[in-house]
Amino acid sequence: MKFPLNYFASILSPTRCFAGRKNLNWFQALVTLIFLNALLVIPVTLYYAVGLEQIPVANFLGADAGLLTTENAAAVQQITVADGQLTTPPLELVNTVENKTYRLAFLKDTWQVDGVVEGKAMHYEMRYPSDFNPQEVTDRQSLANFLGKNFYRSNRPVLILSYSLSLGVMLFAMSFLLIMGGAFFLWLTRKSKFSDIGDFRQGFNLMLNVFGLPTLLAMVVGLVHFDFVWMLSIQTFGGVLLLLAVYAKTKFKDAKE
Repeated sequence: MKFPLNYFASILSPTRCFAGRKNLNWFQALVTLIFLNALLVIPVTLYYAVGLEQIPVANFLGADAGLLTTENAAAVQQITVADGQLTTPPLELVNTVENKTYRLAFLKDTWQVDGVVEGKAMHYEMRYPSDFNPQEVTDRQSLANFLGKNFYRSNRPVLILSYSLSLGVMLFAMSFLLIMGGAFFLWLTRKSKFSDIGDFRQGFNLMLNVFGLPTLLAMVVGLVHFDFVWMLSIQTFGGVLLLLAVYAKTKFKDAKE
């Protein structure tokens, strides 16, 4: 059976996981590792592309900006936008916290945000979307929702790409370390008469095999209800439990013919 069908055949049971540890060469193993991580990135991308409507104001304005006040909400409610342009006088809201200036401005053609996030100064300048409706702002919370929604809509492609890349890199790093760590401990058993794992590649392939089904399950759960921590937990604990099942079924020894 050729790659990648041989990999999928090897993840269907604990005994197949162990028997299939010799199936993949290093190139195929690395491709499989990337594939498993790509499965987990799919729910991340879909969530930020379809399931998300706004992002927290603290992500782009700063947690302690002090601009989310009842007075500022009333001021924002008074502005009007038509055909992508401000039709009322420009509005600029400024607040200083601990020598850091936070600014929210609505100008003729753009609206701007200046803040400090995690010690880094941030500046954003965005066009008015077609459904920009300041009249929906009635209080502090609705102001926060309004800004978070319109910031997300104005920067949607960049946000989807940045979140997918950052979380994808995190997933790859965690999976790589986990699989490499498990492969290393399996490799240590190579000289034991109680194990038939011959080299590091076999240990690496075995770890890929035991993480196959848990990763597929984590992807499905993430598609139904996105929760990054839950996805990682399902993949990690599922892989560990399946590795224990492999040991219980095979004792890391090939079946005698």
